[in-house]
Order: sequence, then C-alpha cells, then structure tokens
Amino acid sequence: MKKRPLVVLSCLAFAVLALSTQHDSMAAPGSALPPTRPTATIPPPKLDVPPSIAGFAFLGGATSKANPPLKSFALEVPVRVSGSSPRSGKLLVKQDGSTILNAPFTIAAGETKAIPVVSQGNTEKTCHPSNFELEIEGSGFDVKKTATLSSACTYTSENVNPWNLATPDLVEARQTSHVYFNDVSVSYLAVGASNTSGHIFQSGVTACAANVVFKTTVKNNLNHAVSGMAVRITLNGVVKGTSLPFSLAAGQSSQQTALFKFAGEAGTYYAELVDPANTAQGLVSSSGYHVDIAHTCTVTTALNP
Repeated sequence: MKKRPLVVLSCLAFAVLALSTQHDSMAAPGSALPPTRPTATIPPPKLDVPPSIAGFAFLGGATSKANPPLKSFALEVPVRVSGSSPRSGKLLVKQDGSTILNAPFTIAAGETKAIPVVSQGNTEKTCHPSNFELEIEGSGFDVKKTATLSSACTYTSENVNPWNLATPDLVEARQTSHVYFNDVSVSYLAVGASNTSGHIFQSGVTACAANVVFKTTVKNNLNHAVSGMAVRITLNGVVKGTSLPFSLAAGQSSQQTALFKFAGEAGTYYAELVDPANTAQGLVSSSGYHVDIAHTCTVTTALNP
C-alpha cells in the first residue's frame, strides 16, 4: 500500500479549517436567522375621472298624442360616475337659453343616476326643434353637452260651424240687421294634401311650411255702411292672422281672406269679425266658426357628440 504524500494531507487539513472558521464568523453562537420580509401589496389606482352625461331621453315613449298641444315633456338625463369614488355636484339644464333645472346630485362610484327634468314652453311648436344645454359641475369638474328634442307630427283638422246646429229662427236673428259671415272655406297651401272644402286636412311634417287660408263671404245687412272691419284668426286668444281692412256699403257682400303661417300648433282656431272703429255699432255676428286641428307626434331626442 502506497502512502500519500504528506504535502497533500496538509493542504486538505488547511482547507477544512478555513471553511469552519468562515462559518463560525457568519453566525454567532445562539443567534437566529434573519426574518423573512413580507411581500408588498400594491393598492389599485384611484380613478379620479369626472362624471359624464350618459344620455338624454324622452319618457313618454315613442309617440305622443295630444290636443290641446303638449306644452311640456318629461325627460331624464343619466349621469354616470365611472371613477372609484362617489361624486357630488349639480346638473344644470337650459332649454332655448332659459334654465329649467338646477338639481344637486350624489352618485356612488361605478353607478349611473337618471335625473328627471320637465321641458318648459314652446315644445308645442313642433315645427321647430328645442335646443338644450346640459352641464354637470362640481369640485374639480365642469362637463358640458348639448341635446335636441324634435317632433315629427301628422295633423288632422275639422271645421265646426255652430250655426249648422242652431235653429233656423236663431240663425235668422243673428243675420238680420247685422254684419256677419256664415261659412268658411279653409285651405292648406304648400302641404302634402289640400282640401279647399276645409273638412279634413292631413299631412306629415311638410305641414310646417303651410299657409293656412281662411276665406269667407261677409255681408252687411245694416242700413248704413261700415268700414275698417277685418276677419281675424285666433288661437288661445293670440292673433295668428288678419285680413286686410275692408268697407261695405249697406246690403253689400264681399269675400275676405285671412291667412297665417302654420307653426305646428294644435288647438282650436277661431275666425271672427272685428270692427275696431265700431262702425257697425256692435251689430256683428261671427257665428263662432272654428277649426279644430289635432296632431299625433313622434318625439325624438338626441345627445350631440
């Protein structure tokens, strides 16, 4: 058996001694290992985004029928909070330049709240869309949008002459020694359909461009002349059209015309004789003749980009 050289054995002993000394210097007797650090949790980012106007809706469904005309519409404006915190503010709504709503709101994070608003005035004039300005404002935000409300309508009309339902002696009494007219012809120009007999008129939105023409024969059954008289058309007491002033000699008759531009307003239009200078001394009969115009409208709303 060969004997290993002494030099090799000496080197191995020195290496073992060095490793033992290094271990003893790293960990003192009786000390514990350093604790393990916990893994850090990163909180989700907070989305501090302003609320948004999510729509503009008419609450009456697709179609609205009314006579007398609709003077207001029930609407709602959905406001959405997409951030991670609730938001408070107020919703301002202007219609054709006039403020119709100033409503505070508080909405939870991630929710949408529909805020009701009722339109005011002029929406019965269906030939002209109503314009709305929508604004939500609060701490750190001010969001603005515009919207429109439009109505596409179909119109029907019926002429009514109360004298047709009166007894002959009553009609005769209203005509004798009076300035009067009895029947009226109504025509609708520049619309899809025209009926000069005036009994039924029906068209679509083109009716908004119509001239409504009232023609009647006025007779002077007095024993003296009258002057400065006119045929006037009114709706809810508001004058819509007037004929040119005219004069009649005793016993004379003449045809008179009053017209007005139709603005989409449903209701009862009255034709009446007016005598501003009282030349007939109060002996004027208008028969109560009127035209009932009704409409059926499809209402649409749009939130502009």
